[in-house]
Amino acid sequence: HKNAVLKCVCAASCVGREYHRRTPGNTRKQIKKPDVLEEENEFHYSISQMPTNMDTIVSVSFLSILFIVSTSTSPPQHSLSLSLRSSSHGLFRTLSSSSSFVSDHWGKSPLYIPAADVPAATKLANFFTIKNLLEASGSFVNGYRTSDEYRQGDTTTWKFVPLNPNPIKPISEEMIRSGLEGGTIYFNSAGSLWKNLGEVCCEAIDAFDFPCNINVYCTPKGFVNSVPPHTDQQHVFVLQTNGQKHWKVYAPPPTRTTKGSPSADPLMRGKGGDILKEEECGELLFEGVVREGDVLYIPCGFPHVTSTSESKKESVHMTLGVDATVFGLTWAHLRFCVLSRLNLDTKIDNVSDDHFWMLQRALPIGFLSGDSVDDIVSQFHHLCSTVDAKKYKRMIGKINREAIVGSLETLQEHAKEIINVQRRSYEDVDIRSDDSLIKAAECTRSIDELMLKFATFARSFELQRKYRGRIKHYENMLDRESSSSNRLQ
Repeated sequence: HKNAVLKCVCAASCVGREYHRRTPGNTRKQIKKPDVLEEENEFHYSISQMPTNMDTIVSVSFLSILFIVSTSTSPPQHSLSLSLRSSSHGLFRTLSSSSSFVSDHWGKSPLYIPAADVPAATKLANFFTIKNLLEASGSFVNGYRTSDEYRQGDTTTWKFVPLNPNPIKPISEEMIRSGLEGGTIYFNSAGSLWKNLGEVCCEAIDAFDFPCNINVYCTPKGFVNSVPPHTDQQHVFVLQTNGQKHWKVYAPPPTRTTKGSPSADPLMRGKGGDILKEEECGELLFEGVVREGDVLYIPCGFPHVTSTSESKKESVHMTLGVDATVFGLTWAHLRFCVLSRLNLDTKIDNVSDDHFWMLQRALPIGFLSGDSVDDIVSQFHHLCSTVDAKKYKRMIGKINREAIVGSLETLQEHAKEIINVQRRSYEDVDIRSDDSLIKAAECTRSIDELMLKFATFARSFELQRKYRGRIKHYENMLDRESSSSNRLQ
């Protein structure tokens, strides 16, 4: 049975999917939208449907959540420097409890923190290096590398392929080194594979009260485009542990653009065949070199591009992703749940860019404590009256406090359950242990079931079909492999 499960994990690791949906802060430009949004683009632009393409919790070790990046123009002196430097807490606890970070940066703008200002309790330099990556050799963990097309000059969109073309066999050191010779490589869900990275994930969960995950990226020196311009769904903390990398971080482009695909997901720009050019992006907010021990925070949906053209050795960094969007913990999801449960219309007419990003904001940091219920109810009414004033006036008499609090409590319980599963996946892990990989797969299955439960509550039939299909697919795969093993025995 163990071998059958492991083969399923290896097969799934080849798929290479990526999560789907959204979360940023505010944009500066507004563009004219149709009066009524088409049904197929409802969630993308009006948030009238629940997210349904939350796939990449699987990738390699099955529990993948994020991806990374960004930076500003010559490292700025920020107001948090003194409080960060003198904090007795770790980085994440210090930031989550900082009113300056929460009000000025969280979901709104990038923040560069030089190593000298990182709290003493957080040691990043050489925390994870190429030596640690090579510990994966001999295991069934699979990583990814930039595709041959990308390495041959087609750097227009995000393209990665597995490091190990035959994941039924263990990955070798040669595969890892060979992948690194030609460009960027990365390992998803690294917190469920390396013990020290799992501990970092747990620290971030404790600080932010949101599900968190780590990916690890390594790029050799001398690459002008280590990754193309793109956006991500997570709030990302780039933790530079070895070498250095040059970053550019931009304000989000218009949510609907004529230059790229008109149906492109604003939180997945530059991926899946979509092309995001730097000239399409908004204002350049940060450009600079992130060095060993430095930290860079990038809000959800903010485009970024990286380079190691001036580096003297390979760059290794961890990307800690705080996942509100992927697991349905944004204002858009709360609004959808409340209105859907009341049998009210969830569609939004003529949504502007500013309103789009308002909806994508994560629920307040620390919302799991329940201390901010009154504030959340007040903010909910303000949000609804802002993004669709006419419809809100017609519905106001039907949106009662009980309905808002009821949906909020369900989201709180949902988040706690997801977090508990994540914690289990980060405990007692060993990169060379098949049991760790199998546990990650089992945790992914548990999260699929929790997402199905959440979709049922939200009355999102599309999301229900999605997760029923995922669960059934895994069960079928396991049955086939178990039957095959029995026949061999």
